Amino acid sequence: MTSTQTARFKTQLQNYPEWDRQQQIKRNSRALEKLEKLRQERINMSDEEAKAREDFFEEFKQILDNNRPVGAKLYSEK
Repeated sequence: MTSTQTARFKTQLQNYPEWDRQQQIKRNSRALEKLEKLRQERINMSDEEAKAREDFFEEFKQILDNNRPVGAKLYSEK
C-alpha cells in the first residue's frame, strides 16, 4: 500500500472509530476459508480440467452474446 493509499485509508477509518480489525477478520473468517478452499482447488486442478473449464467459458460467452442485440454484446465486438 502506498503512503497516499494509507493516508486515505486512515482518513476513512476516522469515519468509523468503532471499527476493529480483528473483529472484522473474525466476521470474514468463513468467507476467507471458502476463498482458501477455492484457491487450493485451483492450484490442484489438472490441465485437462482447466482446459475443459476454459472451453466451457468460451462457449458460454458465445451463447450469451448470440442472445444479445447488436451493440449490446458483452464479450465480442459484433
